[in-house]
Amino acid sequence: MSVIKKTREELEAILSIKTLSGVMRDLAVERVQRLREDFKKNINFYKEIEDLFNQVQILVNEQYKGISNEMKKRPVANIAVTSNHRFYGSLNQEVMKFFLKNWSKAEDHIVIGKMGEIFMQETEYYDRCKFVFFGDDNPTRWEVQKVISLAKSYSKAIVHFPQYKTPFHQVPVTMDIVRMAEVGEGEVQGNLNRFIFEPDLPLIHDFFSTQVQYILIQRIMLETDLSRTATRLVRMDGAENSAVEMYSQKKRELHDSIQRQLDIQLFESLSGLKNNDKKR
Repeated sequence: MSVIKKTREELEAILSIKTLSGVMRDLAVERVQRLREDFKKNINFYKEIEDLFNQVQILVNEQYKGISNEMKKRPVANIAVTSNHRFYGSLNQEVMKFFLKNWSKAEDHIVIGKMGEIFMQETEYYDRCKFVFFGDDNPTRWEVQKVISLAKSYSKAIVHFPQYKTPFHQVPVTMDIVRMAEVGEGEVQGNLNRFIFEPDLPLIHDFFSTQVQYILIQRIMLETDLSRTATRLVRMDGAENSAVEMYSQKKRELHDSIQRQLDIQLFESLSGLKNNDKKR
């Protein structure tokens, strides 16, 4: 009877896992939909701000060549964005592999997130990395400002992060959050070159630089959050399907155990009747 009791307890546990996985999957579906809507809503804004900043940079290059030349002398940084927690399948590993693939393209290397640190511990490059940790997977405004402060020291700060394609497919991509227009790159569009900037153009450029970097980091974290949530959605769906299969298997095991117990009881009853007949 203890086998039957144990199997019933396992059935209850599996049913709880199935229910929890289903709830988490439904929450992930809702979050993916909301994040996709937020991203679609803001993508035009991101593009317009980036284009405007690029125009200001071109003006700075034309009028203040010393500033742009000084910025070009700064080193290049590679930055990898990973999570502090697991449950995201191979997403963190794919970003870190991509980060290592581009290792030689930068002088400095910064890894954000505990999963990235754990990954680098298994490589020869661990001691050559700087590590930054957010309190949660989604940074606060102060934590974003910390990343911006780091980025100001570089001519390029190339962020490696996962980009959402479909719920079943995310790919690691890069984005330069410092992007500096080259001298002679593009032309000033519209009437921007006819404006008098107050305060001076370099100060406007610094202001735009900080604000655009903040917006770009927000965009990166939104895409990263969307990719992570989609990965978790797939894993929770898989966990629920596995729980259904395990539940069916345990039900069969319970049925077999009960049947065996009934067979034993029947055999014992028949044996007892036969012994009574012999005694008579």
